[in-house]
Amino acid sequence: MNIRRKFIVFSILWGIIPAIISTSICISNFNARNLELTKQNVETFSKDQAIHLKAFFDENINNLNNDTNIPMVKELLIASNNKKDAENKRHDIQILNEILAGRKQERFFLSREVLVDKEGVIIACDSSEYINKKAMISNNEVDKLKQNEVIVTNIIEREGFNNGAKSAIIANPIFLEGKYQGFIANIINMNYFEKLVNDVSFLILGDY
Repeated sequence: MNIRRKFIVFSILWGIIPAIISTSICISNFNARNLELTKQNVETFSKDQAIHLKAFFDENINNLNNDTNIPMVKELLIASNNKKDAENKRHDIQILNEILAGRKQERFFLSREVLVDKEGVIIACDSSEYINKKAMISNNEVDKLKQNEVIVTNIIEREGFNNGAKSAIIANPIFLEGKYQGFIANIINMNYFEKLVNDVSFLILGDY
């Protein structure tokens, strides 16, 4: 009887153990495949976002180039850099401020657009509170602008700048007769991109 019982137990184990091993292998392969699919999903999303970000910044640079060609832009820079005709240019500054305010309304991600003279002083902006204040640009970035390079700053997050929101500055240098006059810049609210990334959900088969 004891032998028979052992035989039965052995027979049961002989049938169960391969099934357990087979199931474990299937689960392991399934998890590995699931992980690979998730990895591919993340990589695809990252590439897509990189393309979108590049297109976004390229579009902003093109917009800044177009705004550089507004007739009063260079005139105001010359007047500011030469420290003259300030009163005579007040009307032009008001008009340009209104144009820049319109840009902000058109682009929801844009915190503001500013015109800055070669001393780093903001001379036109949609908000009067920023006029005559120093722009948030490092000396290294100014050197690049003077070499006729468009700059995109690192993420800026500090009190007193753009209400503490995560921001980036895209600045386009302005030259006249080969001489650096200042720059025009977009201040971008980067919280838009953070929300975009946080809202992404990936297909993970193990959740089903």
